[in-house]
Amino acid sequence: MSSVDDREPAARTRRLLNGLPSGSFVDRNPVIEGYMERDLMRRFGETQGVVARPRRGLGRIGDHVVELAREENADVIVIGTSQKSGLGSLGSVSSVIVDDAPQSVVCVPPQAKVAQQSVPQLRSALVATDLSQFANRAVAYAFAVVDPDPDCQVHVVHVIDEDKQVDEAAVTRALYELAPVGAKQRVAAEIVRGDDAATAIAQCAARLGVDVICIASHGRSGVVRALVGSVADRLLRATRLPVLVLRPA
Repeated sequence: MSSVDDREPAARTRRLLNGLPSGSFVDRNPVIEGYMERDLMRRFGETQGVVARPRRGLGRIGDHVVELAREENADVIVIGTSQKSGLGSLGSVSSVIVDDAPQSVVCVPPQAKVAQQSVPQLRSALVATDLSQFANRAVAYAFAVVDPDPDCQVHVVHVIDEDKQVDEAAVTRALYELAPVGAKQRVAAEIVRGDDAATAIAQCAARLGVDVICIASHGRSGVVRALVGSVADRLLRATRLPVLVLRPA
């Protein structure tokens, strides 16, 4: 069994929970666990015999890792460590596991070098558009970065306010029509409701499990940018995924 940075599972859970019925952090949630299992297998599942065991819960992460290792009859636990010392090490994930686990524990320091096994493949993308002529230009770039394969997919997303009334069927047709002629990838149109476009895009990308997000930015500066902000800027802070930002030509 292995564990990544102890901040990442909590952050990913928050991104997946937004917009979904979550219940308490103690209750099992098959929807959330299914999303997390999908993402873990995409990241680590190329090795034969790898399984994903996402677990939500309160308390110390180290305690949950030890419990999972016991349930899986694991012989060893591999954990990353920040190598804190003194008071900083108290309660760290690795220290809890080392103290409480009956198995052998391998602690991997932050300076450890892991060879890159392969060039990352982009097999799915989310491209967001407000259906303006400028924003629509980002759609073609989404198809350009995703592998030209029928098993790959591009999600064309349009965000509308929570209470706004629109003809969703007409909007969906317009989104499908933005796909380039002759594109080999599968296309999916998504209408997402949310009062903050950047947050809604980030949440949708997390739920869909895409590899990259594409968006157009008007490149505002000065007072205008200070007053209205930038969806692209907020999106970069709201997601951990790669973001391709198309600037004005």
